[in-house]
Amino acid sequence: RFDYLVARGIAKGFYFTTDLYCSRPVHPSDIGLAGKKPYSFREFKPLIRFNEAAYRNWESFAALFLNHVNPYTGRAYKNEPALNLISLVNEGTLRSSYGDVKDEPFFNEAWTNWCVGQGCRRIRKVSEVPRDDPIFCRFDAETERRMFRRMRSFLDGLGIKALLTNENNGLHPES
Repeated sequence: RFDYLVARGIAKGFYFTTDLYCSRPVHPSDIGLAGKKPYSFREFKPLIRFNEAAYRNWESFAALFLNHVNPYTGRAYKNEPALNLISLVNEGTLRSSYGDVKDEPFFNEAWTNWCVGQGCRRIRKVSEVPRDDPIFCRFDAETERRMFRRMRSFLDGLGIKALLTNENNGLHPES
């Protein structure tokens, strides 16, 4: 149905945008982790930045979707001129998911490792740091840029022509 909708929209002159991760459920076993229930979208979005298996899950989905040939147009989505903008992770800032992951071990580990690398004198638990703290904002921006560059490189390898963004959730001047 999605392929048909896109083809009919193209026939009417529409352009499309999509996200490569928004809200599909991911079970911990899908990324080699045991235990808890499937990750909520707010938990999985930041995990993509800090967990290699979660990132590979994102890559797999992105490649599957973008290499899919729409039978109504005969083009893979990666070659679809009407798909002119792709958001890598919908509303993917750490501040968007902060309340859901502030106590997660992976998030605290990433924060602590970043702080050590920055030479921070005092390292607080990430749950003790307000979302609007300048140091936390820098952590968000730097890890965002690193993730964006990595994702862009992957998508360039697929031959994507669409414009890419990951800032579709308000203004973030520090990034």
